[in-house]
Amino acid sequence: MQIEVRALDKEEFDAAETGECACASWTLHTGKGLKTSYLYIYLGRQVPFAKNSEKHDQTQFKRFLDCSIEAYETLDDLDNGIATNTQSGIDVVLFY
Repeated sequence: MQIEVRALDKEEFDAAETGECACASWTLHTGKGLKTSYLYIYLGRQVPFAKNSEKHDQTQFKRFLDCSIEAYETLDDLDNGIATNTQSGIDVVLFY
């Protein structure tokens, strides 16, 4: 499974590399509207990422394989370590 998530800030994005951790947000469309979760990601191996269009030419991307993720409902939950879900073996495209 692969997900695309937005780094919480430029510093998170710039510091993201193999073996490190990153914080990001993940917004999904649900039957009730948009739902945003906050993720703490244990980054796996970074591999090259090729954009498939110039549509987002100002956006930067990084791709990581086999990551582990902790999901949080709010930023406060993330700060306090109150995870709602954990998952491993996820490929992550991080953007900012």
